[in-house]
Amino acid sequence: MLFDKTPLYQSVDILLKTFVRLTPADAYEILRATSLNNLLRFVINWLKRETINEDKCSKSEKTGLAPVPSTLLNGNGVKRSIFLKKPISQELNQIQLAIKDSGMPTSIHKMIMNEFKRLCVMSTSNSDYSVSIDYISYVANLPWNKRTNETLDLEKAKSVLKSNHYGMEKVKNRILQFIAVKILNPDRRGPILCFIGPPGVGKTSIAKAIASSLNRTFKRISLGGINHYSDIKGHRRTYVGAMPGCIIQAVNQAKTKNPIILLDEIDKMYKGTSGDPAAALLEVLDPEQNSSFVDSYVNLPFDVSQVMFISTANNAANIPQTLRDRMEIIYLEGYTQEEKMQIAEIYLIPRILKDHNMNKLQIFICKNTIKDIIQKYTKESGVRELQRKLEVICHYIAVDIVENGDKIIKNYVITPELLLNILDVSKKIMFL
Repeated sequence: MLFDKTPLYQSVDILLKTFVRLTPADAYEILRATSLNNLLRFVINWLKRETINEDKCSKSEKTGLAPVPSTLLNGNGVKRSIFLKKPISQELNQIQLAIKDSGMPTSIHKMIMNEFKRLCVMSTSNSDYSVSIDYISYVANLPWNKRTNETLDLEKAKSVLKSNHYGMEKVKNRILQFIAVKILNPDRRGPILCFIGPPGVGKTSIAKAIASSLNRTFKRISLGGINHYSDIKGHRRTYVGAMPGCIIQAVNQAKTKNPIILLDEIDKMYKGTSGDPAAALLEVLDPEQNSSFVDSYVNLPFDVSQVMFISTANNAANIPQTLRDRMEIIYLEGYTQEEKMQIAEIYLIPRILKDHNMNKLQIFICKNTIKDIIQKYTKESGVRELQRKLEVICHYIAVDIVENGDKIIKNYVITPELLLNILDVSKKIMFL
Protein backbone atom coordinates (compact mmCIF):
# COMPACT_ATOMS: atom_id res chain seq x y z
CA MET A 1 0.00 0.00 0.00
CA LEU A 2 1.24 3.49 -0.84
CA PHE A 3 0.18 5.00 2.47
CA ASP A 4 1.84 2.41 4.74
CA LYS A 5 4.69 4.77 5.70
CA THR A 6 2.56 7.69 6.91
CA PRO A 7 2.56 8.44 10.67
CA LEU A 8 -1.24 8.30 10.81
CA TYR A 9 -1.30 4.87 9.21
CA GLN A 10 1.37 3.67 11.66
CA SER A 11 -0.78 4.91 14.58
CA VAL A 12 -3.80 3.05 13.22
CA ASP A 13 -1.69 -0.06 12.61
CA ILE A 14 -0.40 -0.04 16.23
CA LEU A 15 -3.95 0.39 17.54
CA LEU A 16 -5.21 -2.53 15.47
CA LYS A 17 -2.35 -4.85 16.47
CA THR A 18 -2.43 -3.93 20.16
CA PHE A 19 -6.08 -3.64 21.14
CA VAL A 20 -8.42 -4.79 18.39
CA ARG A 21 -9.74 -8.34 18.49
CA LEU A 22 -10.76 -8.88 14.88
CA THR A 23 -13.40 -11.24 13.58
CA PRO A 24 -12.84 -12.86 10.16
CA ALA A 25 -15.30 -10.34 8.68
CA ASP A 26 -13.36 -7.42 10.20
CA ALA A 27 -10.08 -8.77 8.84
CA TYR A 28 -11.66 -9.07 5.40
CA GLU A 29 -12.78 -5.41 5.54
CA ILE A 30 -9.22 -4.32 6.33
CA LEU A 31 -7.82 -6.31 3.43
CA ARG A 32 -10.38 -4.70 1.10
CA ALA A 33 -9.34 -1.17 2.13
CA THR A 34 -7.62 0.50 -0.83
CA SER A 35 -7.08 3.90 0.76
CA LEU A 36 -6.36 5.44 4.12
CA ASN A 37 -9.86 6.91 4.26
CA ASN A 38 -11.42 3.45 3.93
CA LEU A 39 -9.15 2.11 6.69
CA LEU A 40 -9.98 5.00 9.04
CA ARG A 41 -13.69 4.57 8.31
CA PHE A 42 -13.43 0.92 9.40
CA VAL A 43 -11.58 1.89 12.60
CA ILE A 44 -14.17 4.54 13.50
CA ASN A 45 -17.03 2.12 12.94
CA TRP A 46 -15.29 -0.54 15.00
CA LEU A 47 -14.70 1.93 17.84
CA LYS A 48 -18.36 2.92 17.84
CA ARG A 49 -19.24 -0.75 18.28
CA GLU A 50 -16.73 -1.35 21.05
CA THR A 51 -16.81 1.91 22.97
CA ILE A 52 -18.26 1.72 26.46
CA ASN A 53 -20.31 4.59 27.83
CA GLU A 54 -19.13 6.52 30.88
CA ASP A 55 -21.45 4.65 33.26
CA LYS A 56 -19.92 1.32 32.30
CA CYS A 57 -16.40 2.75 32.63
CA SER A 58 -17.10 3.87 36.19
CA LYS A 59 -18.29 0.35 37.04
CA SER A 60 -15.44 -1.45 35.30
CA GLU A 61 -13.51 -2.24 38.49
CA LYS A 62 -16.61 -3.85 40.06
CA THR A 63 -17.42 -5.92 36.99
CA GLY A 64 -13.81 -7.07 36.45
CA LEU A 65 -13.33 -5.05 33.24
CA ALA A 66 -10.20 -2.92 33.17
CA PRO A 67 -10.46 0.51 31.47
CA VAL A 68 -7.85 0.69 28.73
CA PRO A 69 -6.97 4.24 27.75
CA SER A 70 -6.01 4.88 24.16
CA THR A 71 -5.56 8.06 22.12
CA LEU A 72 -6.33 8.56 18.46
CA LEU A 73 -5.56 11.67 16.45
CA ASN A 74 -8.32 12.84 14.14
CA GLY A 75 -7.78 14.83 10.99
CA ASN A 76 -7.54 18.13 12.92
CA GLY A 77 -4.96 16.77 15.35
CA VAL A 78 -7.44 16.69 18.28
CA LYS A 79 -6.91 13.93 20.89
CA ARG A 80 -9.87 11.74 21.68
CA SER A 81 -9.81 9.35 24.67
CA ILE A 82 -11.58 6.05 24.35
CA PHE A 83 -11.99 2.98 26.55
CA LEU A 84 -11.80 -0.52 25.20
CA LYS A 85 -13.06 -3.66 26.91
CA LYS A 86 -10.26 -5.89 28.17
CA PRO A 87 -11.25 -8.54 30.72
CA ILE A 88 -8.74 -9.15 33.50
CA SER A 89 -7.47 -12.72 33.19
CA GLN A 90 -7.41 -15.20 36.06
CA GLU A 91 -3.63 -14.86 36.22
CA LEU A 92 -3.84 -11.10 36.64
CA ASN A 93 -6.54 -11.50 39.27
CA GLN A 94 -4.24 -13.78 41.27
CA ILE A 95 -1.42 -11.24 41.02
CA GLN A 96 -3.76 -8.46 42.15
CA LEU A 97 -4.77 -10.53 45.20
CA ALA A 98 -1.10 -11.26 45.95
CA ILE A 99 -0.31 -7.54 45.88
CA LYS A 100 -3.25 -6.84 48.17
CA ASP A 101 -2.20 -9.52 50.69
CA SER A 102 1.55 -8.85 50.53
CA GLY A 103 1.65 -6.32 53.37
CA MET A 104 4.20 -4.20 51.52
CA PRO A 105 4.70 -0.54 52.59
CA THR A 106 2.31 2.03 51.13
CA SER A 107 4.95 3.78 49.02
CA ILE A 108 6.05 0.49 47.45
CA HIS A 109 2.43 -0.61 46.99
CA LYS A 110 1.73 2.50 44.88
CA MET A 111 4.75 1.82 42.66
CA ILE A 112 3.78 -1.82 42.12
CA MET A 113 0.18 -0.87 41.35
CA ASN A 114 1.45 1.51 38.67
CA GLU A 115 3.39 -1.40 37.17
CA PHE A 116 0.28 -3.57 37.42
CA LYS A 117 -1.88 -0.99 35.60
CA ARG A 118 0.65 -0.86 32.79
CA LEU A 119 0.56 -4.66 32.65
CA CYS A 120 -3.26 -4.65 32.36
CA VAL A 121 -3.20 -2.50 29.23
CA MET A 122 -0.30 -4.41 27.67
CA SER A 123 -0.94 -6.91 24.92
CA THR A 124 -0.04 -10.50 25.76
CA SER A 125 1.90 -10.62 22.50
CA ASN A 126 4.17 -7.84 23.72
CA SER A 127 7.69 -9.11 24.47
CA ASP A 128 7.68 -7.22 27.79
CA TYR A 129 4.47 -8.86 29.00
CA SER A 130 6.07 -11.99 30.44
CA VAL A 131 8.93 -9.95 31.92
CA SER A 132 6.50 -7.62 33.69
CA ILE A 133 4.26 -10.39 34.96
CA ASP A 134 7.25 -12.32 36.38
CA TYR A 135 8.60 -9.18 38.06
CA ILE A 136 5.31 -8.13 39.67
CA SER A 137 4.60 -11.69 40.84
CA TYR A 138 8.06 -11.96 42.40
CA VAL A 139 7.80 -8.65 44.23
CA ALA A 140 4.26 -9.37 45.42
CA ASN A 141 5.31 -12.73 46.91
CA LEU A 142 8.31 -11.40 48.85
CA PRO A 143 7.83 -11.71 52.65
CA TRP A 144 7.31 -7.98 53.21
CA ASN A 145 5.49 -8.46 56.49
CA LYS A 146 5.93 -12.15 57.39
CA ARG A 147 7.97 -13.12 60.44
CA THR A 148 8.77 -16.36 62.21
CA ASN A 149 8.00 -16.33 65.92
CA GLU A 150 11.42 -16.57 67.53
CA THR A 151 12.02 -18.84 70.52
CA LEU A 152 14.38 -17.24 73.04
CA ASP A 153 15.03 -20.07 75.50
CA LEU A 154 18.53 -20.44 76.96
CA GLU A 155 17.95 -23.98 78.25
CA LYS A 156 16.69 -25.13 74.85
CA ALA A 157 19.75 -23.58 73.20
CA LYS A 158 22.06 -25.42 75.62
CA SER A 159 20.28 -28.70 74.90
CA VAL A 160 20.42 -28.27 71.11
CA LEU A 161 24.12 -27.35 71.13
CA LYS A 162 24.99 -30.25 73.44
CA SER A 163 23.05 -32.81 71.39
CA ASN A 164 24.73 -31.80 68.12
CA HIS A 165 28.30 -30.88 69.07
CA TYR A 166 30.96 -32.32 71.31
CA GLY A 167 33.41 -29.99 73.05
CA MET A 168 33.81 -26.46 71.61
CA GLU A 169 32.98 -24.95 75.00
CA LYS A 170 34.23 -21.46 74.09
CA VAL A 171 32.09 -21.39 70.96
CA LYS A 172 29.02 -22.68 72.79
CA ASN A 173 29.45 -20.13 75.59
CA ARG A 174 29.69 -17.28 73.05
CA ILE A 175 26.48 -18.44 71.34
CA LEU A 176 24.68 -18.68 74.68
CA GLN A 177 25.84 -15.14 75.50
CA PHE A 178 24.52 -13.99 72.15
CA ILE A 179 21.09 -15.56 72.88
CA ALA A 180 21.03 -14.24 76.46
CA VAL A 181 21.50 -10.66 75.20
CA LYS A 182 18.62 -11.17 72.72
CA ILE A 183 16.41 -12.36 75.59
CA LEU A 184 17.09 -9.13 77.46
CA ASN A 185 16.65 -6.97 74.35
CA PRO A 186 15.01 -8.79 71.40
CA ASP A 187 15.23 -5.69 69.16
CA ARG A 188 18.99 -5.31 69.56
CA ARG A 189 21.00 -6.00 66.41
CA GLY A 190 23.70 -8.41 67.45
CA PRO A 191 27.08 -8.86 65.79
CA ILE A 192 27.54 -10.92 62.62
CA LEU A 193 29.25 -14.12 63.74
CA CYS A 194 31.96 -15.57 61.50
CA PHE A 195 33.14 -19.12 62.24
CA ILE A 196 36.66 -19.75 60.99
CA GLY A 197 38.32 -23.15 61.00
CA PRO A 198 39.47 -26.09 58.87
CA PRO A 199 36.98 -28.24 56.94
CA GLY A 200 34.93 -30.72 58.91
CA VAL A 201 35.04 -29.06 62.34
CA GLY A 202 31.30 -28.24 62.33
CA LYS A 203 31.02 -24.62 61.16
CA THR A 204 27.88 -25.18 59.10
CA SER A 205 26.27 -27.58 61.58
CA ILE A 206 26.69 -25.17 64.48
CA ALA A 207 24.95 -22.46 62.41
CA LYS A 208 22.06 -24.90 61.86
CA ALA A 209 22.00 -25.57 65.61
CA ILE A 210 21.64 -21.84 66.28
CA ALA A 211 18.69 -21.68 63.85
CA SER A 212 17.10 -24.71 65.51
CA SER A 213 17.52 -23.29 69.02
CA LEU A 214 15.96 -19.97 67.96
CA ASN A 215 13.21 -21.62 65.85
CA ARG A 216 14.23 -19.60 62.79
CA THR A 217 14.22 -20.71 59.16
CA PHE A 218 17.73 -21.61 57.97
CA LYS A 219 19.06 -20.88 54.49
CA ARG A 220 22.59 -21.40 53.18
CA ILE A 221 24.28 -19.36 50.45
CA SER A 222 27.50 -20.76 49.00
CA LEU A 223 29.82 -17.87 48.14
CA GLY A 224 32.67 -20.04 46.91
CA GLY A 225 33.82 -18.92 43.47
CA ILE A 226 31.52 -15.88 43.26
CA ASN A 227 33.25 -13.09 41.34
CA HIS A 228 30.36 -11.00 40.06
CA TYR A 229 28.74 -8.02 41.77
CA SER A 230 25.31 -8.95 40.41
CA ASP A 231 25.41 -12.40 42.07
CA ILE A 232 24.85 -10.53 45.34
CA LYS A 233 22.85 -7.52 44.13
CA GLY A 234 20.95 -9.06 41.21
CA HIS A 235 20.63 -8.04 37.55
CA ARG A 236 18.71 -5.09 36.18
CA ARG A 237 15.52 -6.02 34.35
CA THR A 238 16.84 -4.54 31.12
CA TYR A 239 19.09 -7.60 30.72
CA VAL A 240 17.88 -10.83 29.16
CA GLY A 241 17.46 -13.52 31.82
CA ALA A 242 17.67 -11.00 34.68
CA MET A 243 17.16 -12.46 38.15
CA PRO A 244 17.47 -11.31 41.78
CA GLY A 245 20.69 -11.63 43.75
CA CYS A 246 21.36 -14.49 46.16
CA ILE A 247 20.36 -12.46 49.25
CA ILE A 248 16.84 -11.65 48.07
CA GLN A 249 16.49 -15.17 46.65
CA ALA A 250 17.32 -16.68 50.06
CA VAL A 251 14.83 -14.40 51.83
CA ASN A 252 12.15 -15.25 49.27
CA GLN A 253 12.77 -18.99 49.65
CA ALA A 254 12.65 -18.68 53.44
CA LYS A 255 9.21 -17.00 53.15
CA THR A 256 10.01 -14.91 56.22
CA LYS A 257 11.86 -11.64 56.73
CA ASN A 258 13.82 -12.87 59.77
CA PRO A 259 15.56 -16.12 58.74
CA ILE A 260 19.12 -17.15 59.55
CA ILE A 261 21.21 -16.95 56.38
CA LEU A 262 24.59 -18.68 56.33
CA LEU A 263 27.14 -16.98 54.08
CA ASP A 264 29.27 -20.07 53.51
CA GLU A 265 32.90 -19.82 52.39
CA ILE A 266 33.02 -16.06 52.49
CA ASP A 267 36.79 -16.24 52.02
CA LYS A 268 36.37 -17.93 48.60
CA MET A 269 34.94 -14.84 46.84
CA TYR A 270 37.25 -12.90 44.57
CA LYS A 271 37.13 -9.70 42.57
CA GLY A 272 36.39 -10.29 38.90
CA THR A 273 36.05 -8.14 35.81
CA SER A 274 32.37 -7.44 36.57
CA GLY A 275 32.74 -5.86 39.99
CA ASP A 276 33.68 -6.84 43.51
CA PRO A 277 31.07 -9.02 45.27
CA ALA A 278 32.61 -8.10 48.64
CA ALA A 279 31.59 -4.49 48.02
CA ALA A 280 27.99 -5.63 47.44
CA LEU A 281 28.02 -7.55 50.72
CA LEU A 282 28.99 -4.40 52.61
CA GLU A 283 25.52 -2.96 52.13
CA VAL A 284 23.95 -6.23 53.25
CA LEU A 285 26.01 -6.55 56.43
CA ASP A 286 26.05 -2.87 57.42
CA PRO A 287 23.33 -2.29 60.08
CA GLU A 288 23.09 1.36 59.02
CA GLN A 289 22.18 0.46 55.43
CA ASN A 290 20.51 -2.94 55.33
CA SER A 291 17.13 -1.67 56.51
CA SER A 292 16.66 -0.38 52.95
CA PHE A 293 18.65 -2.87 50.88
CA VAL A 294 17.99 -2.41 47.14
CA ASP A 295 18.38 -5.41 44.89
CA SER A 296 18.97 -4.39 41.27
CA TYR A 297 16.22 -6.70 39.98
CA VAL A 298 13.57 -5.77 42.54
CA ASN A 299 14.71 -2.13 42.39
CA LEU A 300 12.78 -1.36 45.59
CA PRO A 301 14.08 -0.99 49.18
CA PHE A 302 13.66 -4.19 51.20
CA ASP A 303 14.39 -4.47 54.92
CA VAL A 304 16.97 -7.22 55.63
CA SER A 305 17.95 -5.81 59.02
CA GLN A 306 15.95 -8.56 60.77
CA VAL A 307 17.89 -11.31 59.00
CA MET A 308 20.55 -12.95 61.16
CA PHE A 309 23.67 -13.40 59.03
CA ILE A 310 26.29 -15.98 59.99
CA SER A 311 29.40 -16.56 57.88
CA THR A 312 32.04 -19.27 57.64
CA ALA A 313 35.58 -19.34 56.30
CA ASN A 314 38.69 -21.49 56.33
CA ASN A 315 41.19 -18.64 56.42
CA ALA A 316 40.61 -15.20 57.94
CA ALA A 317 43.43 -13.68 55.87
CA ASN A 318 41.43 -14.19 52.66
CA ILE A 319 38.43 -12.19 53.90
CA PRO A 320 38.51 -8.53 52.73
CA GLN A 321 39.35 -6.19 55.58
CA THR A 322 36.18 -4.14 55.10
CA LEU A 323 34.08 -7.27 55.63
CA ARG A 324 36.11 -8.45 58.61
CA ASP A 325 35.43 -5.16 60.36
CA ARG A 326 31.69 -5.92 60.29
CA MET A 327 31.99 -9.43 61.75
CA GLU A 328 32.94 -11.03 65.04
CA ILE A 329 35.53 -13.73 64.36
CA ILE A 330 35.14 -17.02 66.26
CA TYR A 331 37.83 -19.65 65.67
CA LEU A 332 36.94 -23.35 65.63
CA GLU A 333 40.09 -25.39 66.15
CA GLY A 334 40.61 -28.98 65.06
CA TYR A 335 39.76 -31.94 67.27
CA THR A 336 42.21 -34.07 69.24
CA GLN A 337 42.29 -37.86 68.84
CA GLU A 338 40.36 -38.34 72.07
CA GLU A 339 37.71 -35.85 70.98
CA LYS A 340 37.35 -37.64 67.64
CA MET A 341 36.85 -40.93 69.50
CA GLN A 342 34.07 -39.38 71.57
CA ILE A 343 32.45 -37.75 68.53
CA ALA A 344 32.47 -41.06 66.64
CA GLU A 345 30.91 -43.01 69.52
CA ILE A 346 28.35 -40.44 70.67
CA TYR A 347 27.33 -38.72 67.41
CA LEU A 348 28.63 -40.26 64.18
CA ILE A 349 28.03 -44.00 64.61
CA PRO A 350 24.40 -43.74 65.87
CA ARG A 351 23.57 -41.24 63.12
CA ILE A 352 25.20 -43.32 60.36
CA LEU A 353 23.47 -46.53 61.48
CA LYS A 354 20.12 -44.73 61.48
CA ASP A 355 20.75 -43.31 57.99
CA HIS A 356 21.51 -46.84 56.69
CA ASN A 357 18.51 -48.35 58.52
CA MET A 358 20.85 -50.53 60.58
CA ASN A 359 20.10 -49.12 64.01
CA LYS A 360 18.13 -52.26 64.94
CA LEU A 361 21.03 -54.60 64.14
CA GLN A 362 23.62 -55.71 66.67
CA ILE A 363 26.59 -53.78 65.27
CA PHE A 364 29.54 -53.07 67.50
CA ILE A 365 32.62 -51.13 66.33
CA CYS A 366 35.53 -51.67 68.70
CA LYS A 367 37.34 -48.70 70.16
CA ASN A 368 40.62 -49.95 68.70
CA THR A 369 38.92 -50.03 65.29
CA ILE A 370 37.88 -46.38 65.63
CA LYS A 371 41.39 -45.55 66.83
CA ASP A 372 42.93 -47.26 63.79
CA ILE A 373 40.63 -45.32 61.45
CA ILE A 374 41.69 -42.04 63.05
CA GLN A 375 45.43 -42.84 63.14
CA LYS A 376 45.93 -44.78 59.90
CA TYR A 377 43.17 -43.76 57.50
CA THR A 378 42.41 -40.10 58.23
CA LYS A 379 44.66 -37.08 58.43
CA GLU A 380 42.42 -34.10 59.09
CA SER A 381 41.50 -31.54 61.72
CA GLY A 382 37.78 -32.28 61.44
CA VAL A 383 35.77 -35.50 61.32
CA ARG A 384 34.50 -35.53 57.74
CA GLU A 385 36.83 -38.28 56.52
CA LEU A 386 36.23 -40.24 59.72
CA GLN A 387 32.52 -40.21 58.90
CA ARG A 388 33.21 -41.50 55.37
CA LYS A 389 35.25 -44.43 56.69
CA LEU A 390 32.50 -45.36 59.13
CA GLU A 391 30.02 -45.28 56.25
CA VAL A 392 32.26 -47.71 54.32
CA ILE A 393 31.77 -50.18 57.19
CA CYS A 394 27.99 -49.86 56.77
CA HIS A 395 28.33 -50.44 53.04
CA TYR A 396 30.23 -53.67 53.74
CA ILE A 397 27.54 -54.85 56.16
CA ALA A 398 24.79 -53.91 53.67
CA VAL A 399 26.28 -56.23 51.01
CA ASP A 400 26.51 -59.06 53.52
CA ILE A 401 22.87 -58.60 54.58
CA VAL A 402 21.57 -58.57 50.99
CA GLU A 403 23.62 -61.62 49.95
CA ASN A 404 22.45 -63.61 53.00
CA GLY A 405 18.91 -62.32 53.17
CA ASP A 406 17.33 -65.73 53.72
CA LYS A 407 19.61 -66.56 56.63
CA ILE A 408 19.43 -65.35 60.20
CA ILE A 409 21.16 -61.98 60.51
CA LYS A 410 24.18 -62.35 62.73
CA ASN A 411 25.76 -59.86 65.07
CA TYR A 412 28.48 -57.74 63.56
CA VAL A 413 31.63 -56.96 65.52
CA ILE A 414 34.05 -54.77 63.61
CA THR A 415 37.56 -55.55 64.79
CA PRO A 416 40.80 -53.94 63.56
CA GLU A 417 41.52 -57.14 61.57
CA LEU A 418 38.14 -57.04 59.87
CA LEU A 419 38.56 -53.31 59.24
CA LEU A 420 41.70 -54.05 57.23
CA ASN A 421 39.72 -56.37 54.94
CA ILE A 422 36.81 -53.92 54.64
CA LEU A 423 38.95 -50.96 53.62
CA ASP A 424 41.09 -53.08 51.29
CA VAL A 425 37.92 -54.30 49.53
CA SER A 426 36.67 -50.73 49.19
CA LYS A 427 40.00 -49.68 47.65
CA LYS A 428 39.87 -52.55 45.14
CA ILE A 429 36.32 -51.60 44.14
CA MET A 430 37.36 -47.99 43.76
CA PHE A 431 40.13 -48.84 41.28
CA LEU A 432 38.14 -51.36 39.20
